[in-house]
Amino acid sequence: MPICGSGWSRLFPDNSYSDIFNYTEGVTNCFRTMTFICPEDIAESFAGSQDDHYIRARVMKAENLYKLKGFYMSPFIRNLSFDYHYTDNGCRIDRIRTENCLEQTEYDPSQPDELTPFHDTGSGCRTVYLGYSRPPENGPVRTLWDAEEDPTAAKAELLWQYLGGSGWRSLNMADETDHFTNSGLTVYLDNHGFVKKRLFGEELYWIRIADINDSYKKGEADFPVINGIYANTVRARNVDSHREEYFAMNVYTENAEFTLASGGVLDIELYINELRTISEAETEQLEKEGRIIKTTDEAGIVTEIWVKWNELPTLADADKSSRCFAADRGPGRISFGNGRQGRIPPVSESYNIRVLYTTGGGERTNAPKDTVAGMERSIGLVSSVTNPKHFFGGRDTENVYQALRRNAVMLRTQGRAVTARDLEDLALCSSRSVEKVRAFGGRSITGGSERGAVTLVVLKDPRASFSRVRDELMQKLLPRIAGSIASADSLYITEPVFIRLNIKTELAADSMNGIFTLKRSVEKCINDCILSYAGKKGTNEWQLGRMPGEHQIRSAILRIPHIAYIKSIRITKYISERGGLRETDDDEARRLPYILPVCGENDISIVQA
Repeated sequence: MPICGSGWSRLFPDNSYSDIFNYTEGVTNCFRTMTFICPEDIAESFAGSQDDHYIRARVMKAENLYKLKGFYMSPFIRNLSFDYHYTDNGCRIDRIRTENCLEQTEYDPSQPDELTPFHDTGSGCRTVYLGYSRPPENGPVRTLWDAEEDPTAAKAELLWQYLGGSGWRSLNMADETDHFTNSGLTVYLDNHGFVKKRLFGEELYWIRIADINDSYKKGEADFPVINGIYANTVRARNVDSHREEYFAMNVYTENAEFTLASGGVLDIELYINELRTISEAETEQLEKEGRIIKTTDEAGIVTEIWVKWNELPTLADADKSSRCFAADRGPGRISFGNGRQGRIPPVSESYNIRVLYTTGGGERTNAPKDTVAGMERSIGLVSSVTNPKHFFGGRDTENVYQALRRNAVMLRTQGRAVTARDLEDLALCSSRSVEKVRAFGGRSITGGSERGAVTLVVLKDPRASFSRVRDELMQKLLPRIAGSIASADSLYITEPVFIRLNIKTELAADSMNGIFTLKRSVEKCINDCILSYAGKKGTNEWQLGRMPGEHQIRSAILRIPHIAYIKSIRITKYISERGGLRETDDDEARRLPYILPVCGENDISIVQA
């Protein structure tokens, strides 16, 4: 069907060529020819990202269209060729225009030897080009790629190049996206020699990314899904800066404690004025270490010598000469030694303890996307800022139950994972972004058998990035597992395969009074039945690898009062994967490893019994 001035019209008035894609038993390849006269009123239409003249073929009929577990064959066309000729007298060619890679070229018909109707970019493989109005030099130049994550995806080998004076050259850069399998930054380091060139109708400075092994074309790797590209991106921490606070050591006291105005301390520095107690030798040595700040008056006389004291996790192992302190960061409490484990600060009638610190953390710091709208102070050449992705990772201080559980795990395991339960408990204690975890011994990341391997299936906080959670778990768990697993890189960490269930059900009620309340009860019952497989929040109990069927949902609904009987229940399953949802059936779902059902859309119809 070509598109004409009034819309899509039939190319053939009868059913000519309606069977051109018909499948014949035993035939895998065949040649077909179609001949038609181009309609005079054919019009341009927008399709395939550009306006052009199109002809389309619609599927009007398919065999076994509604067959359960049907197998449908789609047409596959290759070696497509076109032949044009005129039935009337020929016409004189006034000009020839070709379009390749969005670039239009005019040719003189009188010089056919110069005509090059088709040409490519010359990369020889599938390539993405990035054009810049200014050369991305004087790095580092950071770009954030918001890519959908897939921990099981095979990675394609990508070659990054930039266009210089001598042609395409390798780009000096760092890739945190791991070949676009997760979100992250790409950082262009110092590169010089960018040149402008006209490509795709634009004269720009170019960088290209090439799949040099044709992994995407061969099906060895899945195409990445990029939701957004953000230039000039840097990492940020959500912290509160405070004015420095001062304290005075009025009385010589062992194990002295001071409390800051704010808790939740992130970074802390502590200085003590030791003008009257420090020796010249100590001053000289501490100056070499960069731990001395001197204050002088107008005459140049030193009035204060601020010495930086070091923070230690505990003062139990400190010696009597150590300039150290311990900080309980939750309540913001600072502790000093007793003269045997750590020095006691000198006594002073004026403020002689200075603390510089920042605070932050907690659920409140998880700012949603696009909520950062300004800066506290101006920064040169920066006109505005925003956060293209939500901030995550902030957690409130653990409660007493969580602290008791974490310490019980460390006492029981002694920091070593011997059994699957040990590994699960240590994983839960390693990251606050892990909600549930299950360990499978002898299983690979794809669910297959692999001797000596261990796979952790992690259900993370929905706001957290899985790549960050995976890296955090790897860093903390590898030193705690058997050396044979760590040395063979046989510890795998992945997410569940989420199966979305859309439920369509037709019910009969013994009364139509309160029909809307009854419908809400049925919907809640269905969702509770599906959510029960994920277990209760705050526990590590969940049914990984199982899904509710029609019988379980039917039994749950029949327990609701005023439901007379169920006419039908239909469950449609979708796999959540990169790029969106894909419908699946029971056979494929059973073959998938580590499945976890999630709630989809419910279509509930209720009639009078």
